[in-house]
Amino acid sequence: MSVYDLLQAILRYKKIVVTASLVLVVLVGVMTFKYEDGSIGWRASAKYDSSVQIAVVPPGVESLTTASDQSSERANAAVLYAALLGTDEAARFVGEANGYKLDEAVRAEADRNAALITASVFGPTPEQAKGAALSTFDYLEQKLQLPLRVADLPTPEEPTFVLDGPFQSAMFLTIDQSLSALPNNLFLEIDPEVDNPTTLPVALTAGQSVAARATLAPVMVFTLTLQDDERILDIIRVAPPTAQGIVTRLPELELSLGAGSIIAVVVDDEPSWEMDVSQIRVDWREPAGPLAEPPVAGEDVQIALLTPEPGFLNVGGRRGPIVLVAALIVGSVLILSAVIVADAWRRERERRVTTTEFGVDGSELSVTDGDVLEAAVIVADAFLQDRGERAADDEAPTPAEASSGSPWNYQIAQAESHPKRANEQDTEDRPQEAV
Repeated sequence: MSVYDLLQAILRYKKIVVTASLVLVVLVGVMTFKYEDGSIGWRASAKYDSSVQIAVVPPGVESLTTASDQSSERANAAVLYAALLGTDEAARFVGEANGYKLDEAVRAEADRNAALITASVFGPTPEQAKGAALSTFDYLEQKLQLPLRVADLPTPEEPTFVLDGPFQSAMFLTIDQSLSALPNNLFLEIDPEVDNPTTLPVALTAGQSVAARATLAPVMVFTLTLQDDERILDIIRVAPPTAQGIVTRLPELELSLGAGSIIAVVVDDEPSWEMDVSQIRVDWREPAGPLAEPPVAGEDVQIALLTPEPGFLNVGGRRGPIVLVAALIVGSVLILSAVIVADAWRRERERRVTTTEFGVDGSELSVTDGDVLEAAVIVADAFLQDRGERAADDEAPTPAEASSGSPWNYQIAQAESHPKRANEQDTEDRPQEAV
């Protein structure tokens, strides 16, 4: 279809095009704009992301030029502080300090190899986003200065331990007996983030309680990864309640997988497996006996802000205009496609000439732009042929006339004796009959 034909089609269906365009504009407006607080704004409002880096360093370190050996205690402390930044309390502190409510928790990640924490926060404006990122350091600084809430002091006869940092204790993993029916190639990786991860075959350890010495912390987050021989199937994160206070015996941690903790699912038409977090329990418990070894002495640490002037990244400001333009383009293409299809159907219906009046097959008369003359010839020829057959039937002699000496016998004899003349006469008569 040429541009001229397209314009003609649009003019032919102009009422439908105008109506569809108005409906498109209304739908796109509802999708991309919102009315709030007496003004119209983008539904996908602007959002900015800002990050800071916080290092866990030994006391006395005042600059990055001071070299120090890497310590596992500082790495464990970095993981602990990152977990603190991901709490609801930290999100409320950061939001109140900058005049808005965070839609999600602070995103904090700890690098164990460098004892480094990266904290990221979203904000509605660049200033609020940068201020919120800096407030994560203020939250940690305030949190570390507050005294811990402790339980009642025990009797002096019993040794006491303060749960204010990583400590050595026992961790138990209990897997329900019903999970022994799972395939043997399913493995569960348990990563406590303050110690090395452990990988166990699910079916082979079902019905058992596996115990191991582990480095634990008052605030912990476990990452459970379900995998088979080829790929990772599911990843979830679980956390026990915060352990705090002064205790006579260090608590032990128990991780239990119930009967329905691993279920069969279908992903992309293929059978797979996933974990049900409601059937997985992780909690502290009192130790069954006295400690086998005293707790590891902690190391004093401090935190340092490495990025006092954080930058920001616009992650939501352009989404509104992009959605608007994309919706208008898609809607316009759909409207033009509908017009082209409707016009093509109309043209095809007008072009198709079918008739049975003269005994002509309709398939012979599917007329295109270059076949109009040929179609007219076919119709005219059929018309003349039909007229000739009817005239012959009217003038044909009856059997009685043919056997007698009527004028019909004379005409037949003349035609037989002069066939050429008869043909010429017939040729001269046909155009007159057509006229």
